[in-house]
Amino acid sequence: MRSHPALGPGDRCHRGRPRPRHGRVGGDRRRPLPGPSADPGPDAHRVRVPQDRRPGLGGRLGDRGPARDLGPGPAAGERHPVGRPSRPPARRRGGVHPVRVRHPRVAPAVTSVTQASEIDRARIVVIGGGAVGCSILWHLARAGQTDAVLVEKHELTAGSTWHAAGNVPTFSNSWLGQRAGNYAWRLYSELAADPDDPITYRHTRAFWPGHTAERIDHFHHVIGIATGLGFDLHLVSPAEMEDMHPFWRDDGTVIAGLLDTYEGDIDPSGLSHGLARRARRLGARVLPHSRVIGIEQLGPGHDSDWRVHLVAGGAPAAIDCEIVVNAAGFYAAEVGRMAGADIPLAVLEHQYLVTGPVAELAVHRGVLPLVRDPEIMFYLRQEQDALLFGSYGHEGRTAWETGAPDVFDSGLFAASTDDIAEVAYRAAAHVPLLDEVGIARFVNGPIAYSPDANPLVGPAAGLDNFYLAAGIQIGITHAAAAGKALTEMI
Repeated sequence: MRSHPALGPGDRCHRGRPRPRHGRVGGDRRRPLPGPSADPGPDAHRVRVPQDRRPGLGGRLGDRGPARDLGPGPAAGERHPVGRPSRPPARRRGGVHPVRVRHPRVAPAVTSVTQASEIDRARIVVIGGGAVGCSILWHLARAGQTDAVLVEKHELTAGSTWHAAGNVPTFSNSWLGQRAGNYAWRLYSELAADPDDPITYRHTRAFWPGHTAERIDHFHHVIGIATGLGFDLHLVSPAEMEDMHPFWRDDGTVIAGLLDTYEGDIDPSGLSHGLARRARRLGARVLPHSRVIGIEQLGPGHDSDWRVHLVAGGAPAAIDCEIVVNAAGFYAAEVGRMAGADIPLAVLEHQYLVTGPVAELAVHRGVLPLVRDPEIMFYLRQEQDALLFGSYGHEGRTAWETGAPDVFDSGLFAASTDDIAEVAYRAAAHVPLLDEVGIARFVNGPIAYSPDANPLVGPAAGLDNFYLAAGIQIGITHAAAAGKALTEMI
């Protein structure tokens, strides 16, 4: 990848180049797919990276200098100047680099919201207006619990939701994770098909290339869980992966792949606003620009109410309620402390980049499967007429050492181009198109994780009628199941 406009169609990766051979470790591509514990040979137990490639985004960065010269991504209020890289500012350890970027996918806002001064009592207060909070509110309202209020310190989606990549996977190592993913895509498909208020959801499928015998065993484990649940996950050959994805190339290191037949992607802002609109139509209420500053229990015992103190429009307010749900995203730990709950969360940076326009993608819109490589540790999908590329293949980077700042609404961090460069050039061995496309923008935002990266959903320990929906790092996918589960608990 290079930070300048994409080349013309005649200059693209495989145009005018011989197509790579379709060999693979352990035999030709017509060999039957391996079963559990199949070992195609010692070379299959390591991921091989071509040694003649130069480090950098797409393997071409060496032509332009070190990765850091690509610049930090968008500056405040503007788009990254494609073709004019700049040096990013020095990184402050534990500091904040807020960068405001207008997300390309704009959802209709929730209109006619309630004012905080209009409410002093509700049965349920949901704190947090991201995808998770909006899902909880809608599930509650759909179940008849319409005396519910969602409070959000800024606009809906202003925390982690607005900048989320929007992938909706069903692949999981656990029974519960697979059920959650499948509930999400079914629900989102139904919402997308609603003629009166559709959201934007695309069913694309996804494949996971496996480079080692251990990974193939892992895939069989995941397939076994899916089979028990009645879900269709299965192995595919390297040739089948190439047939599914016109830009994917087998370089001989892939043994087989796992096909997730259900994965898709969604507009996170559209999802959240769509759920909030539906909840309001059922009678629930939404309070944006209402910052929670305190939570107190009004008396001892199981039946004691809670009082949620707010500042809304510069004026103090309070709502008494029976039940509080903490869905405050990367502020969930701070909100928990207000009520006396210790919620173990770490807020980490996660980034992805979006390329410039790719002419060939226009004819494949809605068809290209998402690619998730668990060895090289990247994901790649189509984003309108461009590609979206993200990675977890680098050391975790803590967003804040002393907790989230009071104000970080719709904020981002400066891009860490060095983190993504190594992964991107390795990925280009399989997606040569990455050698040619330009970079339109970087998106690097905060995501809250629990210690084991599993969601914290359910009653808070030691507190009556105080529920958690926190540490949901796959928030767009797990928002659906979190809303359903908490509604059933309540």
